Amino acid sequence: MTFQTSSFETVVGPKDPAETVSLTFPFAKESVGATCLTATVEVEVLSGYDSTPPSMLFMDPDTSGFPIILQSVTGGMPGVVYLFRCVARLSSGQVLVRKAVLAVCAR
Repeated sequence: MTFQTSSFETVVGPKDPAETVSLTFPFAKESVGATCLTATVEVEVLSGYDSTPPSMLFMDPDTSGFPIILQSVTGGMPGVVYLFRCVARLSSGQVLVRKAVLAVCAR
């Protein structure tokens, strides 16, 4: 389940701790004519406790379908809400950021 809260942030979930899912970061509006040079995704805890949130990142971000960037995520602690931040550096010189909020449900 995905809810668009603004052009820059999406709320996703909840996700079961056993699932591996892809988060979608759309960059279409600002990236016309540009290509993605690099993309990085960071994750932090918004609420709850997880000492290793980066362990949720499964593989590198997938930029092959740009202007959509996908990030596979796995695991997570039950009851924790995470903030994922995708930074895309474009051939146009732009650096754009999209965010996704993901809750991991209790077992």
